[in-house]
Amino acid sequence: MPGIGDEQGTRAGVLTFQRHFTAEPGDYTVEAVAMDQNSGKSAALRSAFRVEPQPQGPALSDIVVVRRLEAFNIESDPTTPLHYGEDKVVPNISGVVPRADKQLSLFFAIHETGQSSPAELSVEIRRGGNMIGAFPLQVRQTTGAAPLGYMASLNPSVLPSGAYTLKVVLKQGGKSAVSDASFEIAGPAPAR
Repeated sequence: MPGIGDEQGTRAGVLTFQRHFTAEPGDYTVEAVAMDQNSGKSAALRSAFRVEPQPQGPALSDIVVVRRLEAFNIESDPTTPLHYGEDKVVPNISGVVPRADKQLSLFFAIHETGQSSPAELSVEIRRGGNMIGAFPLQVRQTTGAAPLGYMASLNPSVLPSGAYTLKVVLKQGGKSAVSDASFEIAGPAPAR
């Protein structure tokens, strides 16, 4: 992480700020402002979002493109939604993944129904609306009491540059849930 006052290092790095909260179902607006103390420049963002009611049946969280994982003590904040095992998930909010990265990781949470029927998980990847791959994912069965964090990884160096959509489907007990995400592979096309 670049040091404070290290302008060149700061421009090359990424600063993250994460806070979570609990909210009742409904429509919300988040307003954020960032200010550079050195230049006095600032930027603001207003974004609307909806908190959906808890579904009756299996559910998936939003899919997060992962920038990196950081060591994390879950006891320090047991309600944080972005944790995977003993790591904290730092999201890549731009969704742009350099081809040189060794892996592209995607994180989401699975909410099972607690039924005795096993959950089935699958993923589809599309580029320009065309299916380029679909495959099942392994899912560890749980009691359904708490969400299960799930991490899926791809090798970005084998994918052509461009924009992609990924759709995850969870099926259990005759019901299903779907979540999708977009990401971009940046950089020159792989050598053939």
